[in-house]
Amino acid sequence: MSIRILKSGILDSFQDEGRYGFQHIGINPNGVLDRTSFKLANQLVNNKSGEAVLELHFPCSRIQFNEYAEIAITGANFSPHINQIEIKNNFNYLVNKNDILEFKKPIRGRVAYLSIQGGFQLTSIKNSYSTNLLAKFGGYQGRKLQKDDLIRFQKKQDNKNFIQRSSSIIQTEHITQTIAVLKGPEYEWLDNNSKDLLLHSLFTINPQSNRMGYYLEGNLLKQTQPQSLISSAVLKGTIQLLPIGKMLALMADHQTIGGYPRILQINNDYLDTFAQLSNGVFFKFNVLNNES
Repeated sequence: MSIRILKSGILDSFQDEGRYGFQHIGINPNGVLDRTSFKLANQLVNNKSGEAVLELHFPCSRIQFNEYAEIAITGANFSPHINQIEIKNNFNYLVNKNDILEFKKPIRGRVAYLSIQGGFQLTSIKNSYSTNLLAKFGGYQGRKLQKDDLIRFQKKQDNKNFIQRSSSIIQTEHITQTIAVLKGPEYEWLDNNSKDLLLHSLFTINPQSNRMGYYLEGNLLKQTQPQSLISSAVLKGTIQLLPIGKMLALMADHQTIGGYPRILQINNDYLDTFAQLSNGVFFKFNVLNNES
């Protein structure tokens, strides 16, 4: 009752809702980048809502099943195939012993999720199964998955009462997305031209981005005058202004405090959309009134 990694991916790790309540002692929350897809992955295999899943980044791991299992894949469409036969996102499937799951190419989105009915056999650390890649704990041995890793299931699978499920969610990605943001504590440090650029410019995500943060490509921004900031609390979705004038959006593996100006905060309802933006997809900001 396990999976074996035949070929490792670039950054595949086990994640759940995150490890909260410990930022005051320097432990970042981790957790999935896309909460909506995470919840859907568990719903499709009838798991409890917070069950840990495998978060996949392309190129993804090549996975062999050592026993039959009920699985689902959600989030980014990386063209999943079982034994060279293409399957769909947002459906549950039964796989058999020795079946091989692989992902052929990135079509849409940035991160995918694999759930197993009943869940993976992992150890909870500080109320979470999420992998903390920097501190090297949680998930599977505190790291991304590697070739020949063997991860067991929590329970033996039963294919006798299999019911096909699917999601009515239609996941699309437009040429240009709109991301709603709030003004950050240091927003007023920007000069007027930079504020105008935020409202009317297009941005995209640098391919070198990772779970700690997404580097944004676009017009450079400036402060009215250079100012220093005492390291202050940051959150998932906090957008910092770097000294070179570019922006960094902090993501699930973000640090607990930061010293760069926090000029924007991504609206919570848009975090999942932002997390899934593909390379080359442009987006613009809709700066909301913080009092609305």
